[in-house]
Amino acid sequence: DSNVVAEIVINEANFFEGMKTGDDNESVIHEIGIKLIKTDNNGNVYVTEFVPAGAIGKYDADTVKTIEWTTVEDKHSFTIEYNEDADYVLEIAYTDYSENDSETVSYDNEFVTEKVVKTYTSKVITVDKTAPVITVDFDPAQPVNTIDGTEYYNSAATATVTVNEHNFRPSDFEALVSAVNVTGAAVAITDYNAYFKNPENWTKSGNIHTIKVPFETDANYAFDYTFEDLALNTEEVDYETYLFTVDKTIPEIPVIKYSTPVLEKIIEALTFGYYQAQAEVTVTVDDITSGIDTIIWKYIKQTGSSVINAENSETTVERADIKCSDGKKTATISFMIPAQARGNISVTAVDRSNN
Repeated sequence: DSNVVAEIVINEANFFEGMKTGDDNESVIHEIGIKLIKTDNNGNVYVTEFVPAGAIGKYDADTVKTIEWTTVEDKHSFTIEYNEDADYVLEIAYTDYSENDSETVSYDNEFVTEKVVKTYTSKVITVDKTAPVITVDFDPAQPVNTIDGTEYYNSAATATVTVNEHNFRPSDFEALVSAVNVTGAAVAITDYNAYFKNPENWTKSGNIHTIKVPFETDANYAFDYTFEDLALNTEEVDYETYLFTVDKTIPEIPVIKYSTPVLEKIIEALTFGYYQAQAEVTVTVDDITSGIDTIIWKYIKQTGSSVINAENSETTVERADIKCSDGKKTATISFMIPAQARGNISVTAVDRSNN
C-alpha cells in the first residue's frame, strides 16, 4: 500500500559497469542488463531499461534510464523506485568477461570455454495505494416504503455489489447479514458470507468485480460488509449498515370483536323496541414480518335502512395510533359504532410493505 524501493547490489573489485577496456568494441570486462517490466492495472505493459552511463540499451524498451551507481569499496549499488499502482518484475543479466565465471561446453567434441550469464528474475511485486470502491444497488430500485431508515419491499430483492479493485479476492470479502421477524426472532436464511466468498458467484470485467445477491426469504435484514484488498487497503468511506425488509405475505385476517352492549342492545331492542347505546369495536391483526402500518375500517349502511341510521363512513388509522403488542406482531385498534346505525363493518389491514 506504499511505494517500493528495489536495491541492486554488485560486489565486485574490478567492476567497470559494462564500459569498454580498449579501443575495440569486443573488449568488455563486465556486462549487465537490467530491465523493469511494469504492468498497470489496465493490463498495459511498459519496459524500462537501466544502462551504464554512455551505454546503449540492449532491449526493446519503452524507456531507457542511466544507472547512477553508489560505490563503497567493492560494493556497487543503485535503487529503483516502484511508485505507481502496477505489477512489477525486475530482470537482471550479468556477465563477467574476466574469466572469473566460465564453463566448458562441448561442440562436436571440441571443448570451448564460455562465459556464464548470471540471471535474476524477481517475483511479481505489486504496488497498490488505491482504496477499493464498493457500491451496493438494490432491485427493485425503489422500495414501496421507507420508514425510520428501513426500506421495505413486497417482493424478493436483489442486491448488486460492485467492487472496483485490481487486487481482489472473493475470500477477502466478509458479509455480515442478519435476519429477524418483527418480534426479533431469528429467521433462517442463506449463508451469505459463504455466498460472497464463492468465486463462482462473481463476474469480472477488468478491475470491476460484481456479484448479485438474492434476498428471497421474508425477513427484516441488516446487511454490512468489510473488505481489504491484497495490499490491506480498505474503503475510504465507512457506509452505514443497510437495513431493509422483504415481506411478500399479506397480514393475517383481522379479528373483530364487539363490546358486550351489542348483545344487550339486541335484547333490549326486542323487549322495548329501542336501544341507542354506542358499541365499541376492537380489531386485532397479526403480521409476522414487517408489522402493520395502517388499518382501514368502513361502516357500510345497509341498503334500504332508515334515513335515521348513520351514513357510510371510512376511517384510516395510521401507525402512530395503532397499539402494538407481542413484539409489534399484533396490531390493535378500537372505535365506536354510532348509536343509530344499521349496516356492516369491514376492516383492511396494510403492513409496512404495502401488502
